[in-house]
This record gives sequence, C-alpha cells and structure tokens, in this order.
Amino acid sequence: MLKLDSTPDLTDDAWRVAGEAWDAAYKRGRKDGFSLSGSVRGAIDALEEATAQLRDWEIEREAVAVVDEEQRAYDWAMSNAMAEEHAITHPGEQEQESLPF
Repeated sequence: MLKLDSTPDLTDDAWRVAGEAWDAAYKRGRKDGFSLSGSVRGAIDALEEATAQLRDWEIEREAVAVVDEEQRAYDWAMSNAMAEEHAITHPGEQEQESLPF
C-alpha cells in the first residue's frame, strides 16, 4: 500500500524493474533526442541564418529611410529657396497669396 508520507512498499525486484524501466526510458529518450537534434540541425542553422539576414535587412532599410528623409528635406528646402529667389528676381510676375486672416 502506498503511503503519502513515506516511500512506497516495493520489493527489491519491483525497485529493480522500476529502475530498469527508467534506465530504458532515459536511454531511448537520449537516443531519440540526439537523432532528432541531428536531423533538425540544418533547420536550426537555416533559421539562425535567416534571422541574421532579416536583421541586416532591417538595418539597411532604416539607413535607406534616413537617406530618403534627408533627400526629401533637401528637396523641400531647395524648392522653397528657388521660389524665394524667383519672387525676389521677378517681383511683378507672381500674384500675392491671399490668406484668410
């Protein structure tokens, strides 16, 4: 009978069988684990490589976004500068903007 506050009453043969069962399960699990780890090793390497590639692409995308933003800012500033220059050099050609205030 199994008691909660002590070890089960098993004979020496029962302990031996239980120990052999655990040993067999451990050996099988170890064997399966090694065989699976070997068969999925290529997939793990591919995932690590893909993760590194994605990280590189993200860094590159951020760098391109910064360059694009700087180019847009430069283009806007040059457009304003050209408009101001044109307004100064040709004062009578443009009608003044009418503002609502």
